[in-house]
Amino acid sequence: MDYVIVGNSAAAVFAVEAIRCEDPGGKITLISTETGPPYSRCLLPYYLEGQIQEEGLWIRPPSFYEALGVRTCLGRRAVKVRPASGVVVLAGGEEVPYDRLLIATGAAARIPPIPGREACGVFTFRNLEDARQLKSFAAHCRQAVVIGGGLVGVEAAAALRGLGLAVTIVEFLPYLLPQALDERGASLIAIALRARGIDLALGRQVTAILDGDKVTGVSLDDGRVIPCDLVVVGVGVKTNYDLLADAGADINAGIIVDDHMATSLPGIYAAGDVAEHFDLARGERGIVAVWPSAAAQGRVAGYNMAGLPREHRGSLAVNATEIGGLPLASAGLPAATGVDDREYFTLDSTRMTYRKIVTRKGRLAGMTLIGDLRGAGVITGLIARGAVIEGHEKEFIQGNFGVARLWQQFRNPAQQGWGRVVANVF
Repeated sequence: MDYVIVGNSAAAVFAVEAIRCEDPGGKITLISTETGPPYSRCLLPYYLEGQIQEEGLWIRPPSFYEALGVRTCLGRRAVKVRPASGVVVLAGGEEVPYDRLLIATGAAARIPPIPGREACGVFTFRNLEDARQLKSFAAHCRQAVVIGGGLVGVEAAAALRGLGLAVTIVEFLPYLLPQALDERGASLIAIALRARGIDLALGRQVTAILDGDKVTGVSLDDGRVIPCDLVVVGVGVKTNYDLLADAGADINAGIIVDDHMATSLPGIYAAGDVAEHFDLARGERGIVAVWPSAAAQGRVAGYNMAGLPREHRGSLAVNATEIGGLPLASAGLPAATGVDDREYFTLDSTRMTYRKIVTRKGRLAGMTLIGDLRGAGVITGLIARGAVIEGHEKEFIQGNFGVARLWQQFRNPAQQGWGRVVANVF
């Protein structure tokens, strides 16, 4: 059996390990535009700030693929998939045959059409090469502007501030981290960042990046000009689904897959940020672009590629980090979005703590914990299982519950009558 994997991050690594568990002798070829060992993108801010070296990013050692008998085509780009003939075509014309193919190409940073975006000193912060170039350039800079107040932008800003730069975050929406937090929770993050010396321009848009030979500043839609010699763009990503879109696969926001991670094309699978499967909290198809989801999907894809049936029943958006000295954990829905949704929260601005849950028809559907992370793991697990918690909401937001008792009480699907249950994410 010839297995081909395009990609070199979490989904690819876990797929390789799953294939090798079931097929020790099969031929595996891995193709990636990146040139080194697989690494964690979650740790890039720590590398940028100098808290860890490149080796600290690795999720597997450099010998990993050789030890598992994997042929690697690193620093190579796959440009076409030909399902009828079962080959992947690389830039330069080389054809790599496959019996089973996994697309684990993730997503790429998106740069909006801002005038001046191609100036020297404008960076994205998506992969290790981005981080290397940004780190080298930042060593000679004094002021930075980060465009985008999502998790990537906020973490990049904190790292640059840690390097001693003056930093301003410009966010189009009126508060930070809109995909993970509501406005109340984001207000605490804003306080923590400002206390660290990071300026915020919220509800504002960059209209141009100013440059001569290099970046000199950015202009905002209110007429202000912020001087800087470095700009980081962190305004979202574009899913790398082109390989299979051109090959005729079913595509929506990502490559559409079933519970086996199989695409609409025979013998071809997809996993990770490029795959559109099922969002457990929202109860609908979607891309859940987080590390645990990519790892679980890659593992399931690998087993099925090797002939062992396994199902992935859905993913949950989960974030755990520390921003401005504040620990943060979120899972599922950040806010109520429908008539059947309810929010319960406690906010203590003095102690800088915020605890919130979201329910949908009485089922636990979302969590935001800032400053006080008690029970975060249990609550996350119960969100994934759609636990009905009516009458117990205050216990969750107050954090004074018995973890073992609640887990035992709510974890049994048979007692809850839950619908779609995840069994292989947590």
